[in-house]
Amino acid sequence: MSLRGCRLGITHPEIYKMQVRAIMEAACQLKKEGGDPRVEIMIPLVSLVSELDTLRKESEEVIGEVLAKCGVEVDYKIGTMIEVPRAAVTADEIAKVADFFSPYRVPLARLAAAQAVLGEGKSSTK
Repeated sequence: MSLRGCRLGITHPEIYKMQVRAIMEAACQLKKEGGDPRVEIMIPLVSLVSELDTLRKESEEVIGEVLAKCGVEVDYKIGTMIEVPRAAVTADEIAKVADFFSPYRVPLARLAAAQAVLGEGKSSTK
């Protein structure tokens, strides 16, 4: 698998930290102006619960810093989209760490169809 999604965030945590900081600073500003921000941070392309757990901890560290600095409370959720087969298989474990998760049906359906075709091709050659 290439270096993208959560793996990019694990390899280069400064990218995700910058994004989380920007999201939370904007939410704090909105809250100070009387708004009611509802922050949901979705970690992309999670395959394993350890990936989400690592990025969640790093994100919560940044969130804590930002909230302490701005002096307001902002509710937030951290979750993921179930985009890859491994995540679908381990969704029960991912659910223990995620505040939410969303199935991404199109790629999973395409992968299942491709596996079915490839699987049939292999079995018919035996």
